[in-house]
Amino acid sequence: MEVIITKRKHIAQVLILLALTQGYLGFKQWKTAQQLDEAHAVYSDLETNPQDFHQLEDTPPMSALPVPSPSSPDASAPEYVFSYNPNPASEFLQKNSDYVGHLYIPGTKINYPMVRAQDNEYYLDHNFFREKDALGSIFMDYRNIGMHLDKHTIIYGHYTERGYMFGDLDKYLDKEYLLENQIIEFSTPQGVKFFKIFSIHISTKINSYLDTTFEKISFSDFVSTLSDISLIEGLEKPDVTKQLLTLSTCNYAIKDGRLFVHAIEIDNPN
Repeated sequence: MEVIITKRKHIAQVLILLALTQGYLGFKQWKTAQQLDEAHAVYSDLETNPQDFHQLEDTPPMSALPVPSPSSPDASAPEYVFSYNPNPASEFLQKNSDYVGHLYIPGTKINYPMVRAQDNEYYLDHNFFREKDALGSIFMDYRNIGMHLDKHTIIYGHYTERGYMFGDLDKYLDKEYLLENQIIEFSTPQGVKFFKIFSIHISTKINSYLDTTFEKISFSDFVSTLSDISLIEGLEKPDVTKQLLTLSTCNYAIKDGRLFVHAIEIDNPN
């Protein structure tokens, strides 16, 4: 009888321990989610309307504006109304001089300002306001020039299960989702460009896909290789004469894995 009672007590103690452990893990998970929500709140006011950047493309150059003839009498001179579209980048540059543009992907939560530092470490744990933040920022590789001048632009962001930052990128592992959300809008103070996703893959060979200069391999061969290694087959082949955009985030399917999304510049997103 005593043996049975002892076993029951032992089982009860184990069950209590398991319940406490489960409760602790549940609380810890809830606390982590709460902290992520609070950290991400700083970005709620930093989303932009993509149409604001589209308007930059509609602003006529000064050479296209009518110029009154100097020989015309003032009384008979035509009245011209000059207008311009304010650059939406100005308010972000006032908040952070490291600002280089905006990244927006329709169909995802990705609508963030991008920054660039003197290295690829600072913005891993600093937000757009340069405050310490586990979520970090969406940031451009320090080797890039920006302003749509780079042959290959690389953008980094943390992965989160709540979909913050680059947490939505793993959805592109589903072909149906990818085909429905294939266009990326990449805006800078100079205007907006559109990119179309043509490759997605997971690798531990991080540096192999992050070249910004092409001395050992031609740019066209580099882009073609990215197309060939895509986990999603049947995507349209990229135009190797256009600019390349790469988005990179962590992936935990393999040890020290990285998820890469590659997109090529297109002229018309429609």
